[in-house]
Amino acid sequence: MRIAMLYPSPEPKGGPYTYLINLKRELEKMGHEVWVPRFDVVKRLGRLHSYAFNFLVAKDFCRILREFDIVHCMSGGGAAFSLYRKISGVRKPLVTTYHGSWFRLDGVARQCKGYGVGDIPTWLIIHPIEEMVKKLALSEADKVLAVSRYVKQTLIFDYRIPNEKIEVCYNGVDTEHFESKGETLFENKANLIALYAGNLVSHKGIGFLLRAIPRVLKEVDVDFAFTGDGRWKSIIENTSRKFGFRKNVRLLGYVPYQKMPLIYRSCDLYVLPSLMESFGLTAVEAMACGKPVIATKVGGIPEIVQHRRTGLLVRPGDVESLADAIIELVSNPTLAQSYGRMGRNIVREKFTWEAVARRVLHVYEGILNEETLAVD
Repeated sequence: MRIAMLYPSPEPKGGPYTYLINLKRELEKMGHEVWVPRFDVVKRLGRLHSYAFNFLVAKDFCRILREFDIVHCMSGGGAAFSLYRKISGVRKPLVTTYHGSWFRLDGVARQCKGYGVGDIPTWLIIHPIEEMVKKLALSEADKVLAVSRYVKQTLIFDYRIPNEKIEVCYNGVDTEHFESKGETLFENKANLIALYAGNLVSHKGIGFLLRAIPRVLKEVDVDFAFTGDGRWKSIIENTSRKFGFRKNVRLLGYVPYQKMPLIYRSCDLYVLPSLMESFGLTAVEAMACGKPVIATKVGGIPEIVQHRRTGLLVRPGDVESLADAIIELVSNPTLAQSYGRMGRNIVREKFTWEAVARRVLHVYEGILNEETLAVD
């Protein structure tokens, strides 16, 4: 099978790009040809560079129709292609993977004290066209792949995509890269370490974790490690110093993907206090490394973290419940380790890239079979 994969931006970064490159690799291992267009001449002009890239890709419309069996877009990455397809009336099979919408964040945020509309990313206000572009790609697709059941419900209720048009296909993780055995970062640590990994931004619930830390330290000795960058990095540093727990905080800064297994292996439990997650990839990565997860019961997270089996789920914005969960796992390392082992087993069963590729391939084959029957 010859597959054209269209990514929404010329910049190779973010969850959708990780999804694309890993899916491409697995499909190629299975003997399929996968083409991903790149245009280095596109210059960054805010978010406009993504739209410009979309139309440059769509210039290859005739070639894609002629040379490939199926087209697979990432989120809004096929918007321009979808438009050309709609205008031309040529029904080249089209699949779109949808990674999630930001527009539900405001509703979730307002339910949590200490988080206001001012924390919503600015581009959501000045770029409403973003969702219109995505809706075009979603509406025109023959099948839409949702990365969680939560995202499927978003597609049905927010975008009016028919239920029968949507297939749930979870994200994956490279279980050979994210391995539980190997080198660790803190060989002579005095305390257990609770880790947060990701962007240091408001909707990740960093503020609630910061408020939980003093409550935790009254009961147990534990250090908190943070990877990533963002405006909350300086807030973490200043707050921890102001309230006297700076010695229990480790700010690791940006850590490249290749080194993240080392970071996960170096912690004893993983904490994801997000207010919104379409899937929760970092939780899966931590589980792949054999770590128990404490996370909020939002979005797609409950589909990944099984309460009292692979970790603990708490209400978003609930500082006391978050603190209690951390105290429980720090106080009971045997329980924490058992959650970690179970989590790794579940990742190897459900969230490998091989499993993702086989699911996606099944969708491709179903569409192509329908096309063949329609022609006959």
